[in-house]
Amino acid sequence: MKLHTGEKPFKCTWPTCHYSFLTASAMKDHYRTHTGLFRNYVFIIFQVIYKTHL
Repeated sequence: MKLHTGEKPFKCTWPTCHYSFLTASAMKDHYRTHTGLFRNYVFIIFQVIYKTHL
């Protein structure tokens, strides 16, 4: 089991980043911090909420 060995096989592929993760999903969530996809998603959510409450 990787958890007990400390192995983190999923490495961030961003050129200047050296983070590694236990799961692929955690790495994908982290990768969004480089691309801005998470920020864009949050912005869209707030736009939808604002428009529905006018």
